[in-house]
Amino acid sequence: MPYYIPARDAEFEEWFKIFKTHLPVIGGIVGLPAAIITKVTTEYATWKTGYDAYLLLLNQMIGATATKNNRRGTSESAIRDAVNLLQPNPAVTDDNRGLLGITIRDTEPSPIGAPTDTSGISIDFADRLRHTVHWGPNPMNERENGKPIGVYSAEIRMKVDTMPTGPEDMEFVAIDTRSPYVANMQDMAGKIVYWRVRYLNNKGEPGPWSEVISAEVTG
Repeated sequence: MPYYIPARDAEFEEWFKIFKTHLPVIGGIVGLPAAIITKVTTEYATWKTGYDAYLLLLNQMIGATATKNNRRGTSESAIRDAVNLLQPNPAVTDDNRGLLGITIRDTEPSPIGAPTDTSGISIDFADRLRHTVHWGPNPMNERENGKPIGVYSAEIRMKVDTMPTGPEDMEFVAIDTRSPYVANMQDMAGKIVYWRVRYLNNKGEPGPWSEVISAEVTG
């Protein structure tokens, strides 16, 4: 049997009002003790007072929240107007910016070292005489496969037919700046090709090699 008392306050209020209205009549007919009926009607009055007070505060809170959000927006706009004039002003020092709590521009950007992340790799070999090499942190989903911070490109290597013993045993294929890389596998139908990639920064400094992954060339 479903629980009969509504969970939501607004629905409970409507249900309780109907219940306390009909209870004295029906209770009188069936012999329900008067004390029980009185207790229910008294509790309804107490509930209604509390619920009405809650609704009043809730409406006030909604209005106050809207006012607060509006004033926050106009305040931020005024702040941005001031900062937009302060930042390019040559008389404003970094000490001034620190006291104001605004951005202190990095005039000597920190050098970006070699990548430390290992790229993922996935090969799509569904197309005839073509391998599509997906590389990056999420190579199975290019929509969520943005390059990590500090990564500019990837070095791609391959080897045909036999498992490579290491990166030096693989042929250089390309430096690719955006996944996926499409490789034309003309005259390689039926062959197994082994692939490996590694990240590079904008200075060409490499990160660690990915795992080796293989796929057949579809003829």
